[in-house]
Amino acid sequence: MSQTIYDTTPMRQVFKEGTWDVKLSFLVMGLANLVNKQFTKGLLFLLSEIAFLVAFRYSNHPCT
Repeated sequence: MSQTIYDTTPMRQVFKEGTWDVKLSFLVMGLANLVNKQFTKGLLFLLSEIAFLVAFRYSNHPCT
């Protein structure tokens, strides 16, 4: 597998110089994969983020 510029560049620089789909992928996991037509990988990332948020919301930990 060949390395891209994103593999060796600091995250701050990737966010600063990345395209719109890369920037949105910082907020919504898998968005850049979906835009790049990697549907299976993108949906798995998106579903894992949704599952985490649902589990976090419905956990029984006290908020103190």
